[in-house]
Amino acid sequence: MSQLALVSGATGGIGKCVTERLWSEGYSVLALGHTITKVAALNDFFLEQPYAGQYGFAFAMDLAHETDLWRIHSLMQSTLKDTPLSLLVVCHGAAPAPGPALYAGNAMREVYGTDVLGAYNVCALAGRYMIEQRQGGIVLLSSLHSKMTYPA
Repeated sequence: MSQLALVSGATGGIGKCVTERLWSEGYSVLALGHTITKVAALNDFFLEQPYAGQYGFAFAMDLAHETDLWRIHSLMQSTLKDTPLSLLVVCHGAAPAPGPALYAGNAMREVYGTDVLGAYNVCALAGRYMIEQRQGGIVLLSSLHSKMTYPA
């Protein structure tokens, strides 16, 4: 049976690397990202690479918004009929370019709000499926915020 991985933050940085590695290891992959052009490029990657997983799809959505949560919920319902969710990889932590602009106004609050809320939402959603299936694992990664320095 094919293994299915759901990767959020899959279109850049460590999330993209994880997505490509899981694909090359034979996982079917549902990849989530914010930027439409990067999502399109990831879908091209799935089409151009030698057949590894059963299928790979990338979708543009913001997991901090309820509308997009319903979209991924519907997608998972239709997908998980045939293939159980084996792995959720949450790669949140990307931010606008580091520097003074990041700390102006509410920018930092918005970035963290999206990252934390999006991570919570995708874990809660995928976790329900994993509990029902009695299998699966969750990996949380952060690739940028942990390296940022804050102004004195």
